[in-house]
Amino acid sequence: MREIKFRGFAKEKESNGGIKGSYIYRSCESPVPECGGVYEEHLIGHYGFNDLYTEVIEFLSLGQYTGLQDKYGYDIYEGDIVRVCDN
Repeated sequence: MREIKFRGFAKEKESNGGIKGSYIYRSCESPVPECGGVYEEHLIGHYGFNDLYTEVIEFLSLGQYTGLQDKYGYDIYEGDIVRVCDN
């Protein structure tokens, strides 16, 4: 059975390898009455030291782990571009 984990890229800062962890979807009402309405957030939650940290990600960058690794041992996620060679 494969491990269930996700990777996404942060909106606010540059993250070369992406942020890995659990996917969290949150729908919230705007705290500013003038803005009104509901907004959505897509987050990746990951553990550091003894706390859970969450980071807002670009939804289109979200990918689920496929259960496969490349020849260097890196995890392959949905949306990754790979090259397959026959030897």
